[in-house]
Amino acid sequence: MSAYEKPPLSEETKKLAGQVLLILGAALIFVLFAWIIVPSLRRGPEEPKAGAGQEASTTPSSGWLDPAEAPARRGIEIPPVDPKEALAPSPAMLERGKVLFTRNCTACHGPLGHGDGPAAGGLNPKPRNFANPEGWTNGSRITDIYKTLQAGVVGTGMASYDYLPAKDRMALVHYVRSLGAFGHGQEDTAALAALGNMLASKGERTPNKIPVSLAMEKLAAEAAAAASLRAPEAADVSPGALLFRRVVADPARAARFLAGVPTWRTGLSAFAKTVAAGAPANGFNADVGSLTTAQWRDLQAGMAGRETH
Repeated sequence: MSAYEKPPLSEETKKLAGQVLLILGAALIFVLFAWIIVPSLRRGPEEPKAGAGQEASTTPSSGWLDPAEAPARRGIEIPPVDPKEALAPSPAMLERGKVLFTRNCTACHGPLGHGDGPAAGGLNPKPRNFANPEGWTNGSRITDIYKTLQAGVVGTGMASYDYLPAKDRMALVHYVRSLGAFGHGQEDTAALAALGNMLASKGERTPNKIPVSLAMEKLAAEAAAAASLRAPEAADVSPGALLFRRVVADPARAARFLAGVPTWRTGLSAFAKTVAAGAPANGFNADVGSLTTAQWRDLQAGMAGRETH
């Protein structure tokens, strides 16, 4: 062997080198997954940018894989819709409808609306195939599909989408119709005009929203803060104490009810209406319906200071 020739690698060295390369390859795949895939999952479906004459989205994105854990969002006022804009299948409306369809509908109806989404196998009846002109429950006209989105279809997996703003529901209507290359029927002029008038006259407000986990924490905290109502001492025979024993059937439930309706403290009338309207499910006996004004006054006085914390 020449002094310049490298000695051949042993089998053990080759095996070790192969293991090192395998580990480096796995590490590279992990880095690429963390750098590219995970951020895209966290972003979710990308919203189209608002252009001229197009308002920004009013539908919150979850920010993570579970929509129930979407970040807290303050409700906003949505002005009435321009019927001419909402009733026309413009490119902007179709693009918005596509985004909404991808987010809300593909799990059941599939990406092309053929009723073959991943959840379709567990549904009976099967989801609608929007490319098929037959068998539409409410019909396939604009007003028909809007009705379906507004109310859902009883006895099926099609729930109501009334939580979406009216303009978003109209965008979905147009996109769903675009998935079927067939005539969707002559529109009822009167029904279409009525829908346009409703869109023009009805502003909306989206509700405040918080993650479900935070809502559960708040409910648990409220329940702990109002654990029960302290019963009067056995020697207490005041009118308020006597009425408390008579009408409070479940002190713990009554305490939670009153903690959730703080308006009962604002006056005698509010106290009586609040308690009577919820009895007996709120922990008070149905007897409260027969109390006189004087007895309501005594009961309210007897409740003062009985909340335990």
